[in-house]
Amino acid sequence: MRFHISALAALSTCSLFVSALPKAEPGSEHMKDNEKRSARPKVIIDNDFSGSTSWPPTMLLLYAGYEVLGFTVALGNSWVDAESTRILRFLEVSSVLQLSQMRVPEAFTNRLPSNQNQIVNLTQIPVFKGVTFPLINTAARSNAWQAAFGSLGWNGMFNPENATADALGGDPQSGDPYRITPIPEGLPTIKAQNQSAVTFMIEQVHKYPGEVELYVAGGCTNVSVPFELP
Repeated sequence: MRFHISALAALSTCSLFVSALPKAEPGSEHMKDNEKRSARPKVIIDNDFSGSTSWPPTMLLLYAGYEVLGFTVALGNSWVDAESTRILRFLEVSSVLQLSQMRVPEAFTNRLPSNQNQIVNLTQIPVFKGVTFPLINTAARSNAWQAAFGSLGWNGMFNPENATADALGGDPQSGDPYRITPIPEGLPTIKAQNQSAVTFMIEQVHKYPGEVELYVAGGCTNVSVPFELP
């Protein structure tokens, strides 16, 4: 499997759009399949869901007519279990979305082909938990590096545990990576899928050769793991 990376400037200058393409030789069945692309582009949204900035890319991709195959939760601002509650509750609260009712800035409407007549039931889009721990880094390693070379400025899940922030619904950091903190809008009643984010990505890439794009806005651990698999 190979990945082609291109910028998605209309959504974010610090995120990546990754087109996942199975290896294919000219004249092969995969190459023929790649040429038969559906009219509606497909995307998997991989993000470390937490604050309000997590949601606009999802709304804009839907507005632009993308079929969101699923959400995959990445390490970053917090631990995967806590971030999963954020995206699940967002989908649950938003529920049925009429795209024509979205207030989209003119800067985007001029650059994105709208799909305003579509009604989307957000609770039908599956959520998949990603890798639980970083492949290499740890809190101790991060702290040692900063002691030697200076502050990184952003530590995400490696920030010191803060029980006060946890009680107020903040993103849990350090400490128990499986703990769930209360959030103002309430915890979700819908659940994440049992399948892992990594196997879901691989499955969809092979199911839709040449059609699946990955919007990667959090840590890149989930999209790194497939390269380590046989």
